[in-house]
Amino acid sequence: MPGMRANREGMRITKGTTLLELLVAVILVSVIVLAIANIDLFSRFQIISSDRRAVLQNQVSFALEHMSKNLVRAIGDFNLPAINITTNPGGTEIRAWIDASGDGKRGSGDCEIAYRFTGYQIWYYEPCCSSTPELIARNIASLVTNPGVGSVIPNTTTGNRLDITIAARWKPQQAKSVDNPEVAMSASIQMPSVSTN
Repeated sequence: MPGMRANREGMRITKGTTLLELLVAVILVSVIVLAIANIDLFSRFQIISSDRRAVLQNQVSFALEHMSKNLVRAIGDFNLPAINITTNPGGTEIRAWIDASGDGKRGSGDCEIAYRFTGYQIWYYEPCCSSTPELIARNIASLVTNPGVGSVIPNTTTGNRLDITIAARWKPQQAKSVDNPEVAMSASIQMPSVSTN
């Protein structure tokens, strides 16, 4: 018969493989392929997740730096607060009087700026409400302000400190998850101390 040969004892041995050997080989190859695929998927997921976190960190860091740079120049006193904060269901607005003249008191040369958190974005207005806004951050899930110690009038900074916490998510309308990382950063902005006299 073609494809068969005899061994010394006269028994026939075929050149093919048995079904059991074939099943073992398929199982081993499958395990190796699944292991490689899992390692590939895990590494891709980690790269995507870390890339998303880096983008969010850059956005939040830029927004806090922008706010700190401008709000540190806010000028006011107990009678004329440096910063007014408005919070409503549509978002948060931070308005500040900036000492543009550098004389340490509010005067005609000073201007009002604003930051608005609405629609998962932070917009910057200079001068307040009459200019075209500049988008400084997106994917923002929350913006929380705390007027700091010494503020006795609600939603104003009668003291000279403002604490801001910004949280961003890749998909801000959804809850934090493994696929939707969240980054939160805080800044404490110290404004100049001004006397009312």
